[in-house]
Amino acid sequence: MSLKEALQTLSDKSFSQMPADVGQKIKNGIENTIRSGFKTNALKVGDVVPYFVLEDIFENEKNVKDLIKNEYLVIDFYRGGWCPFCNMELREYERLKNDFIEVGTNIVAISPEKAEYTNISSKENSITFDILSDIDTKVMQEFGIVFTLDEDVKEIYEHFGINLEETQGNSEFKMPIPATYVINKNLEVIFAHIEEDYTTRCEPKDVLDFLKLKS
Repeated sequence: MSLKEALQTLSDKSFSQMPADVGQKIKNGIENTIRSGFKTNALKVGDVVPYFVLEDIFENEKNVKDLIKNEYLVIDFYRGGWCPFCNMELREYERLKNDFIEVGTNIVAISPEKAEYTNISSKENSITFDILSDIDTKVMQEFGIVFTLDEDVKEIYEHFGINLEETQGNSEFKMPIPATYVINKNLEVIFAHIEEDYTTRCEPKDVLDFLKLKS
């Protein structure tokens, strides 16, 4: 089963188990995010990503250039370890990690969560590539992929026990739309996928196939 198919199954199941009004509020939140125009304003192919330094799961600093150990780097932005859609995506990248390495590519995932929570995500999903913490979404904002959770969805998350103030270490309720970038050694974007609907993601196999054509 592809990641797309697995995510669709999860989405269908999740919405079927929610009260209709709750599901509608979440769908309204997705529509609001789509209308925000991220696909127009976010970094695109040909742009140069900002130089950044972020902490890994052990609170060690990692800079973007050091992360490019071979020819390319996949940068995958995700919402947090509390998000089952994000966890499925992380596990699929882990499954294909060695295939990415064979085409000269390393992988890094970035979330707005504190290191103690990215560490939990890494362990629970058996991730062996780097996961970094973008506290206050400073790097994500430079990529142009940050939105603020609307009040209805915020209340729903709180009802489900998702404490973003604790996991992110602030009260801003900001998070990234799911986005996947591939950059080269010059920090140039050679592949970009922006997805405002958090229930769907870029298929990692498609990213891998793109890179095979480059090698």
